[in-house]
Amino acid sequence: MNENQLIIENSLDRACYHETAHLLIGKVFGLKYDHDSVAISIDWGKEHVTYIESEYKEEDKQSDIVKKLICSQAGQEIEELIFGHPFAEGILSDNANIQILVHQLANLNPEINKDTVIDNCRMICVDVLKSNLVHIKRIVNRLKAKLILMIDEADALIPSNIKIDDQQAVKIEMKVISSKPITTIFDAGN
Repeated sequence: MNENQLIIENSLDRACYHETAHLLIGKVFGLKYDHDSVAISIDWGKEHVTYIESEYKEEDKQSDIVKKLICSQAGQEIEELIFGHPFAEGILSDNANIQILVHQLANLNPEINKDTVIDNCRMICVDVLKSNLVHIKRIVNRLKAKLILMIDEADALIPSNIKIDDQQAVKIEMKVISSKPITTIFDAGN
């Protein structure tokens, strides 16, 4: 493999891991698809897209915003886990979305510490990603082969038993917005 092929392969791997992480976290936290049939699309002529509802909507409750925050951090966190650092251009829109979500969360709950909220969401995100690397790698391999992942394929590749139940989601939400830093999802869920 020559140097250009290595760069392209690394870029493809990075894009597939990034988008797959958004998908997996979105599914774990029960976020809905925002496309009729496509879950992920890798398109070198356009922006790579995961069709999970992770952007702020006027009707979002605090719990929705927390889930979307964790999902929005997933691309950057998987890139750090797998490649050692994120690709700066690849996380610009995610970071912009994170800032919007944190701002809206602060509007609902003015006493939160924004930095602690972001750090707590990050810790939860990393724990979920680490505990699901087998599923992530399986999805990445399928995505690399086709550059598109349909919703039915994605749902078949993500086990239904990894979804966080409502009771645990409430506990996570309360820990995320508290002023105390958490270190693992187990801190958040207990």
